[in-house]
Amino acid sequence: MGAGVTLRYGSSSTADSTGAANDDFSSTSAAVVVSADALTLTLAQNTKKTDGNSYAGTGVGVTYQATDELKLALHSKSAEDSKDADYDYGETALSASYSFAKGLMGHVTYTDWSYTNGAGSKNGGNYTNLELQVSF
Repeated sequence: MGAGVTLRYGSSSTADSTGAANDDFSSTSAAVVVSADALTLTLAQNTKKTDGNSYAGTGVGVTYQATDELKLALHSKSAEDSKDADYDYGETALSASYSFAKGLMGHVTYTDWSYTNGAGSKNGGNYTNLELQVSF
């Protein structure tokens, strides 16, 4: 059917030379990327363990090559902390890239995010990023 599937995995770890267990660090990342024609879907899971604490994050991304000149993308991600039940992070972004001419590209991204720290204090907002890329 013209679809492709790619599996990705990465892992790393270090140990404190003094043998203190809380100074050990490890991380893993796994992703599934499915591509069909102009559409690509990515699902990712990431974990990080450090200082006796464990963080977990998930992400979903979709890109669509609408035309030769226009590419659209949407992603959403979240993260949690095993030590602090109140900790929570979430982000959703939408972007578009347009090729005006050879060597002239424009990019716009809108991002909405929210964050709750381990003490339960909430913060959030949104921002827009504009970029004009010129190469010759």
